[in-house]
Amino acid sequence: MYNTVLGALPLNPYGKAFYQSNYHHHARKMYFDGYGNLMEDEWPCCSGTLPQVAMDYRISTYFRDKRGVYANLFIPSTVHWTQTGAQVSLKQSGSFPLGDTMSFEISTTQPVHFALRLRIPKWARGPTIWINGSESNSPPRPGTFASIERKWTTGDRVELRLPRELEVVSVDSQHPDTVALTYGPLVLFAAADETPKVTRSQLREARQQSQAEWLVDTSRGPLRMVPFWALGDALYFTYLSV
Repeated sequence: MYNTVLGALPLNPYGKAFYQSNYHHHARKMYFDGYGNLMEDEWPCCSGTLPQVAMDYRISTYFRDKRGVYANLFIPSTVHWTQTGAQVSLKQSGSFPLGDTMSFEISTTQPVHFALRLRIPKWARGPTIWINGSESNSPPRPGTFASIERKWTTGDRVELRLPRELEVVSVDSQHPDTVALTYGPLVLFAAADETPKVTRSQLREARQQSQAEWLVDTSRGPLRMVPFWALGDALYFTYLSV
C-alpha cells in the first residue's frame, strides 16, 4: 500500500491507467501506452490489478474469530460485529505511516469480554500499548499479534505506538551490496537524474527534513530520499549499490 498503491498515478483525461510500480534503476512512473499493433487500447493486467488491490484492503484490514477481532492493517476505519450478543464497533484513527501512533476506540451496546489483537510489525523498535492512558504491563513482541483480552465498555481506548528507525536492507542474500533504505514500512526512493554513489554509513545517517523527505550526504552532494507517493514524475532508484 505505502510503496505501491498510494503512489499510483490517477487516470489521465484519456482514460489511461497507471501501469506498474517499477523498482529498476532509472525508473519513472508511467501510464500504459499499449502493447502496439492491434492491442494498443487494451488494459494490461497491472492496470487492472490496482482497483482490485484497493478493494482487497477492505477485507484484509480486520479478521474475526469466536474470541474477538484482529487489527491487521493500520488504516483509518471502523469495523462492526456481534460479540456474544453485544453490538461492537472498533474505530481506528491516526497518522500512520507518517506518525508512530494508532488509536482504537471501542463502542458497545453492553460490557462484553473479547480479545483485541493488534499486529506488531517486525520492524518495530520498542513498541508499546496503552489502555485508557496506562501502559500495558506486557510489552508487545515484534513479528506477532499482541492480544488484549478483557471486558470492554463504550469509550475504552487503546493506543499502539510503533517506534522505528532507518535500516539498510539488502535485496536478497545473494546480493548483499544491493540495498534499499527503509523507515519502518516505508521504502525511501532516491530521486536523482544519475546513478547515486553512496555508502551504507551515509544511508544510515540520512537526515529527516520533513515527514516525507530525507537527505543523504554523498560525495556528489545531498541525495533526496522520499516515499513512493512523494516522487511525482521524477526519475528514481529503489535499490542502490553500496
